[in-house]
Amino acid sequence: MDEKPLVSVLIAAYNEEDWIEKALESIVSQTYKNIEIIVVDDGSTDDTLKILETKRQEDRRINIITQENKGLTRSLNIGISKCNGKYIARMDADNISRKDRIQKQVTFLTKNADYTVVGSWRKEIDEKGNIKKRKFPVKNEEIKKWLIRACVISHSAAMIQAHKLRHYMYDESFKTSQDYDLCVRMAKKEKFYNIPEFLTTAYNRKT
Repeated sequence: MDEKPLVSVLIAAYNEEDWIEKALESIVSQTYKNIEIIVVDDGSTDDTLKILETKRQEDRRINIITQENKGLTRSLNIGISKCNGKYIARMDADNISRKDRIQKQVTFLTKNADYTVVGSWRKEIDEKGNIKKRKFPVKNEEIKKWLIRACVISHSAAMIQAHKLRHYMYDESFKTSQDYDLCVRMAKKEKFYNIPEFLTTAYNRKT
């Protein structure tokens, strides 16, 4: 029996056929192995679900929740209810995680149990392939000062104590910026940290 804490990687996907396979590959290949991957397919009309089912056949750690389209915020709350891990790692369907992301974040939270959220810096790639490196404040006090002006926790790079996330949940009145709202509410009582390394890469797309 693996004594390492179980990590639930939570992904919500809607029409992500161009991205979801790479996102999943970056998670199943993590150096930290004691994970489950909870993917909420939010009523996709493209081949997202087909790709998910193929990947699930390859890795039994992938669990798929299918539903009619309910939007991102509701999908995340539904996904949280299915997570079994001590920690919940958020991941967007069009992002990729560095192979040691989960290991580094688990190590931090294990050594610093008084912290609720650990994020990281991230890289962003635009349609032309240009790479932008986003460095966020690292320490708790710095992060909380910046939260007044902007969301300086990259949510697709965040790992959160599961029991804390279940206490706060996402406010479903927010169709967007639900991550910012969550962090602002948490900031009143919880502690944050950003690992000063680029552990995730986000693909910035025109909408």
